Amino acid sequence: MRLNLRGKKTIVFIVAVSMALTAIGVLFFRTDNSQEIAKGRAYLKSLSSQDVTRIENQVKAQDAQTNKAAINQKMVQLERDPIKVWPLFKDYVILGDSRAVDFNLFLDEKYCLAEKNKTINHIKTKMDQVVSLNPRNIIIAYGLNDISIPRWKNINTYTADFTQILAALHKKLPHATIYVNSILPVHKYPEANYHRIPDYNVAIAKMCRSHGYVYINNSAMAAAHSGLYAQDGMHVQSSFYKYWGLNIMKAIYAQENNV
Repeated sequence: MRLNLRGKKTIVFIVAVSMALTAIGVLFFRTDNSQEIAKGRAYLKSLSSQDVTRIENQVKAQDAQTNKAAINQKMVQLERDPIKVWPLFKDYVILGDSRAVDFNLFLDEKYCLAEKNKTINHIKTKMDQVVSLNPRNIIIAYGLNDISIPRWKNINTYTADFTQILAALHKKLPHATIYVNSILPVHKYPEANYHRIPDYNVAIAKMCRSHGYVYINNSAMAAAHSGLYAQDGMHVQSSFYKYWGLNIMKAIYAQENNV
């Protein structure tokens, strides 16, 4: 009986010591590796963050490239059949003179506020109406009458006044993008200042760059379709507007899609 008792006590002692050593080992292992685990997690997290950022940037770049290709393809299709451009006009207002009036043949006249014999001062009279329509895109198309005004035969004076008017408009609608068309060329010169239209356009383009407006260069488009001018050499036929509309839409698409 004594031997059995001593044997049992010995076994119990050994088991207890083993358990204690195991517990100490586990505690030591957990304590010793917790810092390493934390470091490992932090490292993996940094790699994960870098990978996510890199992948996001790659996806954005790829999306932008795909979007640009899709837009270019759409523009190519519209070049073949520009009459299809009109449904793309959304959330806009057109302000202009007699040459912009006939946009209302193809677009909702509610948003076509152009009138005959008007200059950029016309924008002031339409300001409240434009604000009430609250468009995302404001399309400006003046110039034919402007350059015959004595005060505006000085190009610097013209662009200074133009800048003030557009600034007032932008202040009322700061979210809107303002698109300023170049002055369409005139093929007959009943008024001597028409030959200076290219000079005015250079100044208007500079004004747009300086103040964050989008300049729409119509020179190449107008030259390509000069046969669609009216007999007076100043105004244009209705068939001209789809090409002009397409040129405007190209500018809008490029602006909105950063292409």
